[in-house]
Amino acid sequence: DGSAAARLVQPKNGDQWLTAGWSPSGDKLLAVAFERSSGLYYLNEISFADAKVSEFDPRRWRMISGFTWSADGSKIFLSARDRETEISQ
Repeated sequence: DGSAAARLVQPKNGDQWLTAGWSPSGDKLLAVAFERSSGLYYLNEISFADAKVSEFDPRRWRMISGFTWSADGSKIFLSARDRETEISQ
């Protein structure tokens, strides 16, 4: 019912999580994060087994439009704008 809600994880350095999607196995969440210091976007992987937040990939993008997990959870498909060329891929 939400009455015992507790914050388990949060973004680093005042960054902000925007959209997120559960892994097919349901044990991880992938979240698009906005890095306030650079104005760029990146991906965080959140494991609920150990409440650990880690960068999914070190790259930063000008914008992340969306993503989806593969059916087996081994990869993601990402739509994002490159920060150097500003081309969306």
